[in-house]
Amino acid sequence: MLEWTKIPSVRFLDFEDSPLHKMKWSGDAKSDYIAALMLLIVLSHHASDKDSLANGRLGDTQMSYDKLTELLGISRTKVSNGIRVLESLSLIKVSSNKRPNIFTIIGLADGARWGKLPAKGLYDKKLSKVKVFESFKLRSKVELNALKIYLVVVAFRDSQIGCTKLGYEKITKYAAVQRNDIKPALSFLIANDFLQIDTEVTDLNQFSNTNVYWLRHIEPHKHRGTIGRKDATQSAEVASSS
Repeated sequence: MLEWTKIPSVRFLDFEDSPLHKMKWSGDAKSDYIAALMLLIVLSHHASDKDSLANGRLGDTQMSYDKLTELLGISRTKVSNGIRVLESLSLIKVSSNKRPNIFTIIGLADGARWGKLPAKGLYDKKLSKVKVFESFKLRSKVELNALKIYLVVVAFRDSQIGCTKLGYEKITKYAAVQRNDIKPALSFLIANDFLQIDTEVTDLNQFSNTNVYWLRHIEPHKHRGTIGRKDATQSAEVASSS
């Protein structure tokens, strides 16, 4: 498995039509949204990066429900429900005329804007399960908010310097996570090894800070030291202001 894979990010950058805005912690399907985002991440990891006879078309993943259940540590029912959510939001297409099913990540073959999604480092050593998902129970709003924010951080990441700079207002705008829910979600992402956060003094004044987000398990040679950020201070806690 590669260190990172492509994931179409253009949908997450269009706040007016973002699928993340439709994933709300309410109703009977709320836990299905968590499963859906977990599935989107894993299917993106295994999607073919080019057209080939062996792996199919660009963006295709051929995988059984049993394998997805094993990788994610969730029930077959939740896998099925999550797939239906991704289909309904036009994030994937499913070809069920073959076994196992072929899942196609929509957008990769179209040349749309994409982001670098950490891959291999999110798994255990045997690549038999996604270790960063081990604490997920599909019962908490913080899990859904965390994954929504994570995908937005991936979408906005500056590939040249390796980090993402987003204020709370933009996180609310693009991830559809309310301001009071952002800090718990970021803390969850830190605790489960999805990302780390530095704080950086802004140009407003010495008391004004913004968060700088670094995805874990991708391009470790890119960090605050390599871009000369002398005013960045590493913090295990999420900055209270953004």
